[in-house]
Amino acid sequence: MIKKSVLSAVLAVGIAATVAPAANAFTPAESAYLGEVKMFAGPLPAGANDAALVRVGHQVCTDMRGGATAWEAASKFQGGNRFLVTMVSSASARLCPDQKGKTVTEARLSYSLWQAAGGR
Repeated sequence: MIKKSVLSAVLAVGIAATVAPAANAFTPAESAYLGEVKMFAGPLPAGANDAALVRVGHQVCTDMRGGATAWEAASKFQGGNRFLVTMVSSASARLCPDQKGKTVTEARLSYSLWQAAGGR
């Protein structure tokens, strides 16, 4: 009887392990976002693991859907300009493509303002 209980417990754990998703089971969009951030963002902030980067990307999308500009959404997070720009543009392209127009529009506006201020 004890052997049967132990066997049942082992089978239950084995089945649960094969059915449960992996701890870092990312969607294809999340994996693409991570790839871009890691490739183009330069040095990542301390403690920036994959799960944290994905959470930040989704938060950027939530903020932009709530009316924040891309730069307002990025300003909540720490990191160098290269990291923040890459994170926001990759998030809008991969995680919330419905918000991608905001980053493109802001980039054009920033460039226009830079030119108007005498930028070269």
